[in-house]
Amino acid sequence: MNVPKFCFYTSLGAGIWVVVLAVVGYVVGNNIELIKSNLQPITYITLCLLTVIVVVYVIWHKKGEGMRQYLKFFLLSILLLTLTVSAHANIKTYRVKWGGETLYSLLSDKFSPQEIFDINKELKRLVPDFTLKKGTLVKESSTSITLMPNFLTDISINKIEDDFELDVVKHQVYTVNSVVQGDIESSLIAAINEAGEDTELAFMLAAIYEWEIDFFHALRKGDHFRLLVEKKNLLRISS
Repeated sequence: MNVPKFCFYTSLGAGIWVVVLAVVGYVVGNNIELIKSNLQPITYITLCLLTVIVVVYVIWHKKGEGMRQYLKFFLLSILLLTLTVSAHANIKTYRVKWGGETLYSLLSDKFSPQEIFDINKELKRLVPDFTLKKGTLVKESSTSITLMPNFLTDISINKIEDDFELDVVKHQVYTVNSVVQGDIESSLIAAINEAGEDTELAFMLAAIYEWEIDFFHALRKGDHFRLLVEKKNLLRISS
């Protein structure tokens, strides 16, 4: 074995892999909300691509009879991939970025001013306390737009020829109280994750006690925490 050559190519491969992981981590870290909201289509597309890769591998190594059946299977996979990508390509997901954005600015490319006026009127009747706020999740396609002002309410506005259809779904919740406890080893986030909870809980805790505890400098290894957490879970039932 040529040791220098082995070390060179091993280092090169490891370096490329580290760079790829660093870039992926940087992109994911800056767009985590966007990735979460588009996780389902991303999953579908990934599964289709993996299917195509497997089929190509099988065809590449398949010799003699049976090639035609594998070729048909490959073309079907390509068709399914195309349909899946087409179904999700026109769905845009984003959040309202500033408080000055209005319902008119969101709907003006799909509905006329009179339709937007009627939509706003109907929306106020169905959801009297609705206001378009910064952070509202929006899912938009060529013929519809769905507003999610909070995790309890979905507001769907669909374009139907020269009219519109507005549907409001209010989800029910059930509440569970649980005790979360653990010991600080490196950071609060790591301890919360070790206790089986989401990182968001650590951010919520830090926001509540930010004027009383310096979470960057005051925490020490071995510190113990015990929390009573009220968790609200969705029941996907239309009212």
